[in-house]
Amino acid sequence: EISDHNAETGDHDGPKHATPLPAPPTENLTTHAPERESTSAQANDGGTSTPSPTQEDGGICAAGQGGNPTCTYYCQPPPSKWTFSAILQLLSAVLVAAFTGGLWLTSIWQWAAIAKQSKIADKTLIETRRQIELPHRPWVQVTVKVVGDGLMFTSEGSAGITLRVSMLNSGSSPAMRVFPEIEIYPQGPSRLRPPAEQRRLCEPLRNLGRDSGWGFPTTLFPERTEIRDVKISMMADEIRTASSGSADSDSTTKTCVPFVVGCVDYMFHFAEGHHQTGFIFILSRTDNRPLETMVNVPADHLYLVPLIEVDAD
Repeated sequence: EISDHNAETGDHDGPKHATPLPAPPTENLTTHAPERESTSAQANDGGTSTPSPTQEDGGICAAGQGGNPTCTYYCQPPPSKWTFSAILQLLSAVLVAAFTGGLWLTSIWQWAAIAKQSKIADKTLIETRRQIELPHRPWVQVTVKVVGDGLMFTSEGSAGITLRVSMLNSGSSPAMRVFPEIEIYPQGPSRLRPPAEQRRLCEPLRNLGRDSGWGFPTTLFPERTEIRDVKISMMADEIRTASSGSADSDSTTKTCVPFVVGCVDYMFHFAEGHHQTGFIFILSRTDNRPLETMVNVPADHLYLVPLIEVDAD
Protein backbone atom coordinates (compact mmCIF):
# COMPACT_ATOMS: atom_id res chain seq x y z
CA GLU A 1 0.00 0.00 0.00
CA ILE A 2 1.13 3.51 -0.69
CA SER A 3 -0.06 6.22 1.68
CA ASP A 4 -0.26 9.72 0.47
CA HIS A 5 0.26 12.26 3.24
CA ASN A 6 -0.72 15.88 2.95
CA ALA A 7 1.86 17.67 4.95
CA GLU A 8 -0.14 20.90 5.14
CA THR A 9 -3.57 19.63 6.26
CA GLY A 10 -2.59 16.43 8.04
CA ASP A 11 -5.44 14.65 6.32
CA HIS A 12 -4.99 11.08 5.37
CA ASP A 13 -6.44 9.76 2.20
CA GLY A 14 -7.74 6.29 1.97
CA PRO A 15 -5.49 3.40 0.91
CA LYS A 16 -4.60 3.25 -2.70
CA HIS A 17 -3.67 -0.01 -4.43
CA ALA A 18 -1.10 -0.26 -7.22
CA THR A 19 -2.35 -1.68 -10.47
CA PRO A 20 -0.42 -4.96 -11.19
CA LEU A 21 1.79 -4.99 -14.30
CA PRO A 22 1.35 -7.54 -17.06
CA ALA A 23 3.52 -10.63 -16.59
CA PRO A 24 6.74 -10.41 -18.66
CA PRO A 25 7.67 -13.21 -21.06
CA THR A 26 9.05 -16.21 -19.20
CA GLU A 27 11.50 -17.23 -21.96
CA ASN A 28 15.11 -16.32 -21.15
CA LEU A 29 14.20 -13.82 -18.41
CA THR A 30 13.03 -13.63 -14.83
CA THR A 31 11.10 -10.67 -13.49
CA HIS A 32 11.37 -9.64 -9.86
CA ALA A 33 9.73 -6.73 -8.22
CA PRO A 34 11.65 -6.07 -5.03
CA GLU A 35 9.92 -4.32 -2.22
CA ARG A 36 11.16 -0.84 -2.31
CA GLU A 37 9.88 2.23 -0.58
CA SER A 38 9.26 5.16 -2.81
CA THR A 39 11.15 8.18 -1.79
CA SER A 40 8.71 10.91 -0.74
CA ALA A 41 9.97 14.34 -1.14
CA GLN A 42 8.33 17.62 -1.02
CA ALA A 43 8.47 18.96 -4.50
CA ASN A 44 7.54 22.46 -5.33
CA ASP A 45 4.68 21.12 -7.41
CA GLY A 46 3.64 18.60 -4.69
CA GLY A 47 4.48 15.55 -6.89
CA THR A 48 6.33 12.29 -6.06
CA SER A 49 9.93 11.66 -7.32
CA THR A 50 10.36 8.89 -9.89
CA PRO A 51 13.35 6.53 -9.40
CA SER A 52 15.70 6.41 -12.33
CA PRO A 53 16.46 3.10 -14.05
CA THR A 54 19.23 1.19 -12.26
CA GLN A 55 20.91 -2.32 -12.31
CA GLU A 56 20.71 -4.55 -9.28
CA ASP A 57 22.03 -8.09 -8.83
CA GLY A 58 22.50 -8.65 -12.56
CA GLY A 59 19.05 -7.30 -13.43
CA ILE A 60 17.82 -4.10 -15.00
CA CYS A 61 15.36 -2.12 -12.91
CA ALA A 62 12.97 0.56 -14.11
CA ALA A 63 10.21 2.51 -12.48
CA GLY A 64 6.84 0.88 -12.81
CA GLN A 65 3.34 2.03 -12.16
CA GLY A 66 2.80 3.70 -8.84
CA GLY A 67 6.51 4.23 -8.36
CA ASN A 68 7.22 0.54 -7.71
CA PRO A 69 10.37 -0.46 -9.70
CA THR A 70 10.36 -3.59 -11.80
CA CYS A 71 13.67 -5.50 -12.27
CA THR A 72 14.22 -7.89 -15.17
CA TYR A 73 16.87 -10.66 -14.81
CA TYR A 74 18.11 -12.32 -18.01
CA CYS A 75 19.20 -15.98 -17.97
CA GLN A 76 22.91 -16.02 -18.88
CA PRO A 77 24.24 -18.84 -21.16
CA PRO A 78 26.85 -21.19 -19.62
CA PRO A 79 30.39 -19.86 -19.85
CA SER A 80 32.38 -21.04 -22.89
CA LYS A 81 34.95 -23.79 -22.38
CA TRP A 82 37.37 -22.11 -24.82
CA THR A 83 38.54 -19.48 -22.45
CA PHE A 84 41.85 -17.70 -22.90
CA SER A 85 43.54 -19.90 -20.29
CA ALA A 86 42.20 -23.11 -21.92
CA ILE A 87 43.47 -22.03 -25.34
CA LEU A 88 46.83 -21.11 -23.81
CA GLN A 89 47.09 -24.55 -22.17
CA LEU A 90 46.21 -26.29 -25.46
CA LEU A 91 48.85 -24.33 -27.37
CA SER A 92 51.41 -25.16 -24.68
CA ALA A 93 50.60 -28.88 -24.95
CA VAL A 94 50.92 -28.75 -28.76
CA LEU A 95 54.27 -26.99 -28.51
CA VAL A 96 55.57 -29.52 -25.97
CA ALA A 97 54.43 -32.44 -28.18
CA ALA A 98 56.06 -30.88 -31.25
CA PHE A 99 59.30 -30.28 -29.33
CA THR A 100 59.32 -33.88 -28.06
CA GLY A 101 58.67 -35.22 -31.55
CA GLY A 102 61.49 -33.08 -32.90
CA LEU A 103 63.87 -34.46 -30.29
CA TRP A 104 62.80 -38.02 -31.17
CA LEU A 105 63.36 -37.48 -34.90
CA THR A 106 66.70 -35.85 -34.20
CA SER A 107 67.75 -38.81 -32.06
CA ILE A 108 66.83 -41.26 -34.83
CA TRP A 109 68.76 -39.22 -37.39
CA GLN A 110 71.80 -39.06 -35.13
CA TRP A 111 71.63 -42.82 -34.48
CA ALA A 112 71.46 -43.53 -38.22
CA ALA A 113 74.38 -41.20 -38.86
CA ILE A 114 76.45 -42.89 -36.13
CA ALA A 115 75.63 -46.34 -37.51
CA LYS A 116 76.62 -45.23 -41.01
CA GLN A 117 79.89 -43.76 -39.75
CA SER A 118 80.57 -46.98 -37.84
CA LYS A 119 80.11 -49.08 -40.98
CA ILE A 120 82.38 -46.77 -42.93
CA ALA A 121 85.01 -47.01 -40.18
CA ASP A 122 84.76 -50.83 -40.15
CA LYS A 123 85.18 -51.01 -43.92
CA THR A 124 88.12 -48.62 -43.76
CA LEU A 125 89.76 -50.71 -41.04
CA ILE A 126 89.27 -53.93 -43.00
CA GLU A 127 90.65 -52.38 -46.18
CA THR A 128 93.63 -50.93 -44.30
CA ARG A 129 94.42 -54.29 -42.76
CA ARG A 130 94.09 -55.97 -46.15
CA GLN A 131 96.49 -53.50 -47.73
CA ILE A 132 98.98 -54.14 -44.94
CA GLU A 133 98.61 -57.92 -45.27
CA LEU A 134 98.89 -58.08 -49.07
CA PRO A 135 102.70 -57.90 -49.33
CA HIS A 136 103.17 -60.32 -46.42
CA ARG A 137 100.40 -62.89 -46.73
CA PRO A 138 100.50 -66.35 -48.32
CA TRP A 139 98.66 -67.13 -51.55
CA VAL A 140 97.77 -70.75 -52.34
CA GLN A 141 97.23 -71.65 -55.99
CA VAL A 142 95.50 -74.93 -56.85
CA THR A 143 95.53 -77.28 -59.85
CA VAL A 144 93.52 -80.52 -60.06
CA LYS A 145 93.81 -83.41 -62.51
CA VAL A 146 92.68 -87.04 -62.84
CA VAL A 147 95.21 -89.74 -61.95
CA GLY A 148 95.22 -93.47 -61.20
CA ASP A 149 92.77 -95.78 -62.93
CA GLY A 150 90.38 -93.04 -63.93
CA LEU A 151 86.60 -93.28 -63.42
CA MET A 152 85.76 -96.78 -62.19
CA PHE A 153 82.24 -98.20 -61.57
CA THR A 154 81.42 -100.97 -59.12
CA SER A 155 78.90 -103.75 -59.63
CA GLU A 156 76.46 -101.93 -57.32
CA GLY A 157 76.49 -98.86 -59.56
CA SER A 158 78.71 -96.46 -57.57
CA ALA A 159 81.77 -94.84 -59.14
CA GLY A 160 85.14 -93.72 -57.79
CA ILE A 161 87.98 -91.57 -59.05
CA THR A 162 91.36 -90.29 -57.80
CA LEU A 163 92.22 -86.61 -58.19
CA ARG A 164 95.64 -85.06 -57.65
CA VAL A 165 95.50 -81.69 -55.94
CA SER A 166 98.64 -79.56 -56.30
CA MET A 167 98.93 -76.59 -53.91
CA LEU A 168 101.55 -73.89 -54.48
CA ASN A 169 102.21 -71.07 -52.01
CA SER A 170 103.08 -68.06 -54.17
CA GLY A 171 102.94 -65.60 -51.25
CA SER A 172 105.53 -64.16 -48.89
CA SER A 173 104.76 -66.02 -45.66
CA PRO A 174 103.85 -69.59 -44.65
CA ALA A 175 100.30 -70.86 -45.12
CA MET A 176 99.17 -72.66 -41.98
CA ARG A 177 96.85 -75.67 -41.74
CA VAL A 178 96.56 -76.14 -45.51
CA PHE A 179 93.82 -78.65 -46.24
CA PRO A 180 92.01 -79.63 -49.48
CA GLU A 181 88.28 -80.35 -49.36
CA ILE A 182 86.82 -81.87 -52.56
CA GLU A 183 83.69 -83.70 -53.70
CA ILE A 184 82.29 -85.25 -56.90
CA TYR A 185 78.58 -85.71 -57.64
CA PRO A 186 76.33 -86.17 -60.70
CA GLN A 187 74.13 -83.17 -61.41
CA GLY A 188 70.54 -84.14 -60.63
CA PRO A 189 67.30 -82.96 -59.01
CA SER A 190 68.59 -83.62 -55.48
CA ARG A 191 71.53 -81.24 -55.88
CA LEU A 192 71.90 -77.49 -55.82
CA ARG A 193 73.59 -75.47 -58.52
CA PRO A 194 77.41 -75.97 -58.52
CA PRO A 195 78.29 -72.60 -56.86
CA ALA A 196 75.84 -73.35 -54.03
CA GLU A 197 77.24 -76.86 -53.62
CA GLN A 198 80.76 -75.44 -53.47
CA ARG A 199 79.77 -73.00 -50.71
CA ARG A 200 77.89 -75.71 -48.82
CA LEU A 201 81.06 -77.84 -48.80
CA CYS A 202 83.64 -75.15 -47.94
CA GLU A 203 81.93 -72.56 -45.73
CA PRO A 204 81.86 -74.80 -42.60
CA LEU A 205 85.67 -74.94 -42.69
CA ARG A 206 85.81 -71.23 -41.82
CA ASN A 207 84.42 -71.99 -38.36
CA LEU A 208 87.22 -74.40 -37.39
CA GLY A 209 89.87 -73.26 -34.92
CA ARG A 210 93.60 -73.79 -35.14
CA ASP A 211 93.43 -76.75 -32.78
CA SER A 212 90.32 -78.40 -34.24
CA GLY A 213 92.27 -81.43 -35.51
CA TRP A 214 90.30 -81.48 -38.78
CA GLY A 215 91.83 -83.75 -41.46
CA PHE A 216 95.61 -83.78 -42.01
CA PRO A 217 96.56 -80.14 -42.46
CA THR A 218 100.09 -79.10 -43.30
CA THR A 219 102.22 -75.94 -43.31
CA LEU A 220 103.10 -74.69 -46.76
CA PHE A 221 106.10 -72.36 -47.00
CA PRO A 222 106.56 -69.74 -49.72
CA GLU A 223 107.40 -71.07 -53.17
CA ARG A 224 106.76 -74.62 -52.01
CA THR A 225 104.23 -77.06 -53.52
CA GLU A 226 102.23 -79.67 -51.68
CA ILE A 227 100.66 -82.54 -53.67
CA ARG A 228 97.80 -84.56 -52.29
CA ASP A 229 95.98 -87.46 -54.04
CA VAL A 230 92.36 -87.56 -52.99
CA LYS A 231 90.01 -90.47 -53.66
CA ILE A 232 86.37 -89.50 -53.99
CA SER A 233 83.25 -91.33 -55.18
CA MET A 234 79.62 -90.97 -56.33
CA MET A 235 76.82 -92.98 -54.72
CA ALA A 236 74.89 -95.50 -56.84
CA ASP A 237 71.45 -94.12 -55.90
CA GLU A 238 72.48 -90.61 -56.87
CA ILE A 239 73.88 -91.81 -60.20
CA ARG A 240 70.64 -93.63 -61.03
CA THR A 241 68.56 -90.58 -60.11
CA ALA A 242 70.71 -88.16 -62.11
CA SER A 243 71.35 -90.34 -65.19
CA SER A 244 69.39 -89.96 -68.42
CA GLY A 245 68.99 -91.91 -71.67
CA SER A 246 71.49 -91.30 -74.46
CA ALA A 247 70.31 -90.44 -77.97
CA ASP A 248 73.42 -92.05 -79.53
CA SER A 249 72.77 -95.58 -78.26
CA ASP A 250 70.03 -97.95 -77.19
CA SER A 251 67.55 -97.01 -74.49
CA THR A 252 69.28 -99.04 -71.80
CA THR A 253 72.40 -96.85 -71.90
CA LYS A 254 72.42 -94.04 -69.34
CA THR A 255 74.69 -91.00 -69.13
CA CYS A 256 75.54 -88.55 -66.37
CA VAL A 257 77.37 -85.23 -65.92
CA PRO A 258 79.70 -85.31 -62.89
CA PHE A 259 80.75 -82.06 -61.19
CA VAL A 260 83.86 -81.67 -59.06
CA VAL A 261 83.66 -78.89 -56.44
CA GLY A 262 85.94 -77.99 -53.57
CA CYS A 263 88.56 -75.67 -52.11
CA VAL A 264 91.89 -75.50 -50.34
CA ASP A 265 91.49 -73.94 -46.89
CA TYR A 266 94.39 -72.31 -45.01
CA MET A 267 95.24 -69.71 -42.37
CA PHE A 268 97.85 -66.98 -41.79
CA HIS A 269 100.47 -67.39 -39.11
CA PHE A 270 100.04 -63.74 -38.00
CA ALA A 271 96.24 -63.39 -38.03
CA GLU A 272 93.10 -65.33 -37.24
CA GLY A 273 90.55 -66.31 -39.87
CA HIS A 274 90.35 -68.73 -42.75
CA HIS A 275 91.21 -68.14 -46.40
CA GLN A 276 90.23 -70.35 -49.31
CA THR A 277 91.00 -71.02 -52.95
CA GLY A 278 87.89 -72.59 -54.45
CA PHE A 279 87.22 -74.43 -57.71
CA ILE A 280 84.38 -75.94 -59.78
CA PHE A 281 84.99 -78.43 -62.64
CA ILE A 282 83.01 -80.65 -64.97
CA LEU A 283 84.43 -84.14 -65.50
CA SER A 284 84.50 -84.82 -69.25
CA ARG A 285 85.93 -87.23 -71.78
CA THR A 286 88.78 -86.05 -74.00
CA ASP A 287 86.80 -87.16 -77.08
CA ASN A 288 83.79 -85.06 -75.89
CA ARG A 289 81.50 -88.10 -75.76
CA PRO A 290 79.03 -88.23 -72.87
CA LEU A 291 80.01 -90.23 -69.80
CA GLU A 292 77.98 -93.44 -69.71
CA THR A 293 77.08 -95.08 -66.44
CA MET A 294 78.62 -98.48 -65.66
CA VAL A 295 81.36 -97.79 -68.24
CA ASN A 296 84.90 -97.35 -66.90
CA VAL A 297 87.00 -94.58 -68.43
CA PRO A 298 90.81 -94.49 -68.04
CA ALA A 299 92.50 -91.42 -66.59
CA ASP A 300 94.15 -90.38 -69.84
CA HIS A 301 90.68 -90.18 -71.47
CA LEU A 302 89.37 -87.79 -68.82
CA TYR A 303 90.01 -84.16 -68.01
CA LEU A 304 88.51 -81.44 -65.80
CA VAL A 305 86.90 -78.44 -67.48
CA PRO A 306 86.81 -75.28 -65.29
CA LEU A 307 83.18 -74.23 -65.07
CA ILE A 308 83.20 -71.11 -62.90
CA GLU A 309 86.16 -69.22 -61.56
CA VAL A 310 85.85 -68.96 -57.79
CA ASP A 311 87.51 -65.91 -56.25
CA ALA A 312 90.30 -66.64 -53.79
CA ASP A 313 90.35 -64.73 -50.51
